[in-house]
Formats: sequence, C-alpha cells, structure tokens
Amino acid sequence: MIKVEGAANVNRKGQVFDFYKTTTHGWGFVPWAVILQSKICPSLFSDLSHADTDGVYLEEDVDFPLFEELFLKATGKRIVFHDIVDAEEEIRMKDSIKAYLVNLRKGN
Repeated sequence: MIKVEGAANVNRKGQVFDFYKTTTHGWGFVPWAVILQSKICPSLFSDLSHADTDGVYLEEDVDFPLFEELFLKATGKRIVFHDIVDAEEEIRMKDSIKAYLVNLRKGN
C-alpha cells in the first residue's frame, strides 16, 4: 500500500485520483491529460501498470510512487485518493502500459 510521508504534505493543495483496489493489490488511475500537463513520460512505468484511452492505471508499489514524486515536482500538489473496491478484473483486462504505447505508435 502507498505510504503518506509526514503530515507537512497536508498543507499542499490536493488533487483527487481514483485508486482501484482489491484484497491483494491496487492501481492509481491518472488521466492522460494529467500525464501530459505534468510532462511525465509514460514509458517510465513498468509492465505492472496498465493503460487505455482514458489514462494509465499505475501499480501501487513501484509506478505510483514514481508518479507521485514526479507529479509533486511538476505541480506542487499532494495526491488524495478516491477508493474503488473490487476492480481487479477491470484493470487486468487492459493492456500493459508498454503494450498500449507500442500499439498507439502503430496506430492500433
């Protein structure tokens, strides 16, 4: 699970992101518009993360903390979660982020 480091972060303006969770894992959803506005390269994220035309579903242990660090540097905003439970099948059926980007380049 993602850890919140220190209470000082609560003074920052927050931005809400959906967090899809199951009994064993979770993914933070980030719309493509946020990725583009924050100037974050989506190819930085692992195959544990997924994507579709709406955005990226970043794996909670490695990819979302990386996004959180880059997002904070780019915007100065803290992240607030809106939890969505029992969404594992919905997320796992999506392409990995790497496969999605390859297909996007091919025009598929």
